[in-house]
Amino acid sequence: MKVDLIYLAVLAGLFFYGFNIPFVLAMLYVFLDFLPYQHISWWIFPAIPFPKIFAVAFFLSFFLFELRKAVKPGAVQVLLALFLVWITLTCTWAVAPSATVWSKWDWVFKSIFAATFISLVLTSRERAEGLLWVIVFSIGATIMVAGLKGLFGGGGYGSLRRLVPVEVGITESSTLGTVCAAMLPIIAYLVRHNTLLPQHYFVRWGLRGLMMLVPFAVVATYARSGLVALGCWAAIAWLGTRHKLRWLALGTVALLVASPYLSESWLNRMNTISNYEEEGSAAGRVAVWLWTIDFASRNPLGGGFDSYVVNGLAGFKNLRDGAPVVTDGLAGGKAYHSIYFELLGEQGYVGLALYLLVHGLIVTKLLRLFWSTRGVPGMEWMHDLAYAIFVSMLVYHVGGAFVGIAYQAWTYLLISLVLGLDHIARQQTSGRRLSDRGYGTAPLVSQHPAVQGVELGRQ
Repeated sequence: MKVDLIYLAVLAGLFFYGFNIPFVLAMLYVFLDFLPYQHISWWIFPAIPFPKIFAVAFFLSFFLFELRKAVKPGAVQVLLALFLVWITLTCTWAVAPSATVWSKWDWVFKSIFAATFISLVLTSRERAEGLLWVIVFSIGATIMVAGLKGLFGGGGYGSLRRLVPVEVGITESSTLGTVCAAMLPIIAYLVRHNTLLPQHYFVRWGLRGLMMLVPFAVVATYARSGLVALGCWAAIAWLGTRHKLRWLALGTVALLVASPYLSESWLNRMNTISNYEEEGSAAGRVAVWLWTIDFASRNPLGGGFDSYVVNGLAGFKNLRDGAPVVTDGLAGGKAYHSIYFELLGEQGYVGLALYLLVHGLIVTKLLRLFWSTRGVPGMEWMHDLAYAIFVSMLVYHVGGAFVGIAYQAWTYLLISLVLGLDHIARQQTSGRRLSDRGYGTAPLVSQHPAVQGVELGRQ
């Protein structure tokens, strides 16, 4: 109870301090969304919807104090708004029970809408890095607990005892495994370019220690999608290093050392990645994907949230031995287990096209940022952050090919970061042009820590 009171006092203090600084309220919302303290506390917190309170306060503060100086919405924000309209429309003709559909719509709409608005207040490097730190602190707490359990042989699919005891948001096993792997390039960026916290070895090694716990957290989830995502990151990291043979040798040694500590149940579950025809759950995913293609051909506008409940997979057979596919989930249906089939089945071809178009534009912006800042003095941070976000999004979507995480806040916050970086780059380019014409311009991003603290409070 004393801890809850202290926590409540901190939240109240930050709320009143940051009410005229929308960015502060937005960060409180993100923190509580990724680390829902109301599910940890046994006192008054479960009855208080803190994320919604801070979300409403953020929007109110935004319109009161920051509307005039906010980032102007662009094509991506417009497309995200259209996506929100579309997912709302599909709810009106959804095939799943109405209560289930609108319950999912509530958190999906909130996540995308909030992330879209957050992109409008990312007007400086400090704010972009502040968002990264909030993500690392909130998700890192879950990674730390899961990683320590994995290190000492704990874990299990659906039975991992996390910091948050219920499976909500990223704490679901497959989602957590994928997000853990996607966090690695973000953490690595902060190791190199942290400016908000002291440049102390405790900070650097704390981040490196969190990175070391990520593979153990992935193992503890028993999530095959997490292992695929981790393998994707490892392959990209290996291709990007100059010492390929050295890291290949170290990786091989690490696998040989770790293999005796991997449980038989974990190894058996991972073996189904290559032998998916022989395992009911994996074969069921292929079956539901085939069903989704057929469902979309008959319902090109989608079936609304949780439309998988009507798939009736009892009639589907295993691809190898013809045995019936075991179903799970609501009303006997089997969930989509894929970002792309989830969008196709629930939002139809229109929703899938909007999602892919948004991410296509974001990748284009990332590549432009990456190449335009390469070798530019003072812009190394933006070059490396663009690369880190690109890798993180790629890892997330590779792992997401095997788990339904199309609406999780993670990917939309990365989109917000890219939009913020694009705005900062345009502002700096505009400043350089004015300077070239003889106009005096102050630096947009001060490198002095004391000035950074003042600027963060003002913006």
